[in-house]
Amino acid sequence: MQAAVTHCAVTQQFLVRPAQGLAGVGWQVFGSLVIGWMVLLAFVALCLGAWPMLPFCGLEILVVAWAWRFFWKSSRYRETLTVENETVVAQRWRKNKAPSESLRLPKAWAHVRVEWSSRGRDSRPAEPKVLLQAMGKRFEMGCCLGGEQRLALARQVEHWLALVQSEAAQIEYSNTRDN
Repeated sequence: MQAAVTHCAVTQQFLVRPAQGLAGVGWQVFGSLVIGWMVLLAFVALCLGAWPMLPFCGLEILVVAWAWRFFWKSSRYRETLTVENETVVAQRWRKNKAPSESLRLPKAWAHVRVEWSSRGRDSRPAEPKVLLQAMGKRFEMGCCLGGEQRLALARQVEHWLALVQSEAAQIEYSNTRDN
């Protein structure tokens, strides 16, 4: 699964979300076209005298509508990592309204760790987990990414946190020299 990972230097934020071919309006247009086509086919079947098919056509429309709604809702999943004044805030949204998971970590103690999960008895390779950790708290980043993309995310976040922490140390050092 591909995903978009962007770093915005102005707001100091990482955004991780699944790759999407359609935006919100695109999903609505696509779903309406598919369901409209199915209703048209059911009407043609009714006109040709195949009325016993109608319950199955209705069931098919309900299943497609449910699947469309499921995929539309899952397309709103995203994770963010934001650096504020003294904290690093990691959040996960399953819907647009409010974060389903949120964690605040002290900026000076935040670090990235990669763990390799075992897959059990089968021969598939282990998948990496990217964890943002500090003081016994942890937040898994990149749940919607593949293995290589998770490792790239870990390298980017590690590099970014090192830069932010070194800038903070330089500012503190210059403040202590001025006093």
